[in-house]
Amino acid sequence: ETEQSMAGLWRALDPDCLGWIALRNFDAKGHSVIAEFKLWADRHYGSVWGAFKTIDGNGSGRCSLREMRKACKEKGFSGNLEELFNDFDRDGSGALSANELRFLDSWDLEWEEWELNQSHDTRLGRRSRKSTVRSR
Repeated sequence: ETEQSMAGLWRALDPDCLGWIALRNFDAKGHSVIAEFKLWADRHYGSVWGAFKTIDGNGSGRCSLREMRKACKEKGFSGNLEELFNDFDRDGSGALSANELRFLDSWDLEWEEWELNQSHDTRLGRRSRKSTVRSR
């Protein structure tokens, strides 16, 4: 029964049978906030890890909301920082560690967008104009 439940849950989360799920499919607002932060960090610091190292000015390995607010204001991040912080502060410590953010550097937003567009085109019976397949 557990295997059937898991299969049903996966099918509900992956209605197009892509074999992967995207945050935007079940939390569009969360996806938007996190994607905006990742793009900002990549643009200003080269990566989320680079942003974290800079924001963590005292080198403690942890960033408080206050530290993040200061750095984000200086570099023009206008997203919902409180929501972002609360989403990633999984242990409720009031600070973010590198481990709570580092995975964002492996999130390929361009590939995800391309893949979703491909599946959308396939569902509609259209061929994509792209002639190359992107690798992860």
